[in-house]
Amino acid sequence: MLDQNPRNMPQETGKQDLQVLSEYLVQQAFALGAHGAAAIAPDQVLIQDDLAELCAEMKCDGFGQSMSCPPQVAGPKWLRAKLAQAPLVLAFKFDVQTEILHSSQRWDLFGLLHQTAASLEDIARQAGFESSFGLAGGSCKNIFCSGHYQCQVLFEGGPCRNPDSARPSMSGFGVNVKDLAGVLGWPMESTVSDPTSGRMPTALLAGMVVVL
Repeated sequence: MLDQNPRNMPQETGKQDLQVLSEYLVQQAFALGAHGAAAIAPDQVLIQDDLAELCAEMKCDGFGQSMSCPPQVAGPKWLRAKLAQAPLVLAFKFDVQTEILHSSQRWDLFGLLHQTAASLEDIARQAGFESSFGLAGGSCKNIFCSGHYQCQVLFEGGPCRNPDSARPSMSGFGVNVKDLAGVLGWPMESTVSDPTSGRMPTALLAGMVVVL
């Protein structure tokens, strides 16, 4: 159960305060259902410009379709500047069935990823870090607004239909998820016991909150 009265962590924190904050945020990530969570130093997040550029080069179907994907997001340079100001980053993951990830149900999994990032962002802000922001994976247009022809913000100048759930995609900021998983010792792919088949392949979905 989530803590409805988070500690009022001061903006100017020492090492002891950061340790308490880190443990608190990790606890909240697990309470939200994450399969893994860890607080890391911001300089452990590898940002690569070429990864962000792939969104356009590979003609991703989310490119240019919403405010959470390139070319609308601020990009790697902006994120590097924010990480330089942040005391810590909270990373979290879900280990999901590979079979589902390759089916139409994958959007439900990505929706959970976005909603978790949004919830942890809010928790960090309630703890006193009011500029914190969450990043997830996948296009919010595909995840939350597939039933709508266009993103209401981008093409109509209206409000976001899902402001409490949709978060920007890490890809557009050049976050190297594979490297991040390696830093944390999280396998990108693994197998878990399954009552029916005996072994079930899984893949990692990761998100993060820059605590600021």
